[in-house]
Amino acid sequence: GSCTVTASYSGDANYESETISLLYLVTQSVETQTSISVNPRDGAYAYQPVTITVKVTSQSGIPTGTVDITGDGGLSCPIPLPLDENGEATCKFAYTEVNSPTNQWPIRASYKPSNEQFKDSHGEISYTVSPNDTKINITPNPGTINFKLNQPVTFTVQVESVPNQDATPIGTVSVTGNGINCPALELINGQATCKVTFAEYNIYKLDVDYRSSSSAFINKAVSYD
Repeated sequence: GSCTVTASYSGDANYESETISLLYLVTQSVETQTSISVNPRDGAYAYQPVTITVKVTSQSGIPTGTVDITGDGGLSCPIPLPLDENGEATCKFAYTEVNSPTNQWPIRASYKPSNEQFKDSHGEISYTVSPNDTKINITPNPGTINFKLNQPVTFTVQVESVPNQDATPIGTVSVTGNGINCPALELINGQATCKVTFAEYNIYKLDVDYRSSSSAFINKAVSYD
């Protein structure tokens, strides 16, 4: 719209009267839209790197300013993030938790314009983050299946993350069986050790029970004869 401002001077014995009018154009702030995309597009596993891209658009020019990206499950982005020349901002991080039972975390983006040309706007999506399955390996030392009576034996338990092998499971493992009792061993770098001495001849069975201390990994129990 427009606005006219008029100033009038009535004059006196020395100066003539005069009227001046100025036309001001009044413009409204432009509506904006804030959209969110994530790579990988179809979801990720816990501790798998993801990239969030926020894009702000309008019908008149490329918006300038900053965006705040917030959410749960370990989402950690610098606040605020400046928009680039294309009206975009990106954040890279890895989720450390899973939102059971839906496996969905919200991602929110809030655009704050750098001037009155653009209006602020918001966007929100849900993103799938799944827990890592786990695999248990156990290795004896000495490396044999036939142990001598009263011979010290060390069992090393390795808990691995699948399919995201870059993640390291956390929590505890218990190694039990007839004559074997190593409860709640804390994993260090995904490993724990159980030291036993067999006092009698027998065929021993090992039960290994992994309990995760995080929603990022699935509990697992296996038996070895």
